[in-house]
Amino acid sequence: MPTQGNPKLTVRIDEHTRARFVAAAYNAGTTGSELVTAFIRWYLGEDGAELPRRPEPAREQ
Repeated sequence: MPTQGNPKLTVRIDEHTRARFVAAAYNAGTTGSELVTAFIRWYLGEDGAELPRRPEPAREQ
């Protein structure tokens, strides 16, 4: 879905959490923006909206 021209939502989050979120989104083949948008649509109860899938926890070695 094109996002160019859509209003921007600013969210304040600490740098460490943001970096982990961006990395997890990338590893899942998506972007943080796409995940947040999916969550908002689910939260609002839009038809067909699904809660974004959470990544599997890292395994200890």
